Amino acid sequence: MKILVFSDSHGRTMRMIECVEEENPDMLFHLGDMVEDTRDLRSVFPNLPLANVCGNNDWGSNAPVDRVEVIHGIRFFLTHGHRHHVRVTTEQVVDAARENGCQIALFGHTHESLIESYGDVIVANPGSITLPYAELPSYLRITIEPGCEPKLAVIHLEREETHWFRRRLNKKKKN
Repeated sequence: MKILVFSDSHGRTMRMIECVEEENPDMLFHLGDMVEDTRDLRSVFPNLPLANVCGNNDWGSNAPVDRVEVIHGIRFFLTHGHRHHVRVTTEQVVDAARENGCQIALFGHTHESLIESYGDVIVANPGSITLPYAELPSYLRITIEPGCEPKLAVIHLEREETHWFRRRLNKKKKN
C-alpha cells in the first residue's frame, strides 16, 4: 500500500494532482492549510480514499484538528501541529500519538520536512508542497508491505519557476 501525505498546499492544488497522477497511491492524507484543497483532490480522484485535518488557516472548517487512521494495523496520528506547538518542539505531538496508541505521528505547519524516530513513535512532516521555507517543495511517501515496517520517504520536487523568477533569469542571460 502506498500513501501520499501533503501539507500546507495553501490553495495550490496542481502540484498535488501531478504527484498523485505520477505515484498512483492507494490513499492520501492532507495535514491542513488549506483543507479546501482536498475538495479539488476528491473531485479529480473520487475513488481515492483521503483523510484530512484542518490547519491554523482553515477557519470555519468542520474537519477535525486531530484524527487517528488505522491502515493495515498501523495507527497514524494526523494533525496540522499548530495546537501542539511543533514550531518549538515535537514533544507534544509525540505525546499525543502515544496517548492515542499510534506508531506514526504526521504533522505539517512548519513548512519543513522531517522524519525522526522517538523510540516507539516515528514523527514525520511532509514539508510544504507549494510554499517551503528553507527547502524545495515536498511531500511524504509511506509504503506499507505486509509483515514489514512502514517505509517513510520525503520526496522533494523541483522549485516551480514563478513569472518574476523567469524574468530575472532572462535578464541575467542577456547581460
